[in-house]
Amino acid sequence: MVTFAQNATISFLSKVELGETLVAEARKAGVAGRAGVYDVRVTAEDGRVVAVFQGLSRTAGGKVIEEEE
Repeated sequence: MVTFAQNATISFLSKVELGETLVAEARKAGVAGRAGVYDVRVTAEDGRVVAVFQGLSRTAGGKVIEEEE
């Protein structure tokens, strides 16, 4: 099986300074059939949220792109 990104959204909420350490935490929000939803939250050293990401994956059977012979 092959899993690929079907959709993704990123919202940038705060600027960051050069050299600032960022931490991204991801979690699987849910799976139904061949679709999966994932949430990612990016925070700065002081705890403020600087970005949020939500992605939708799709699982397909077989090859996505046929190889040329």
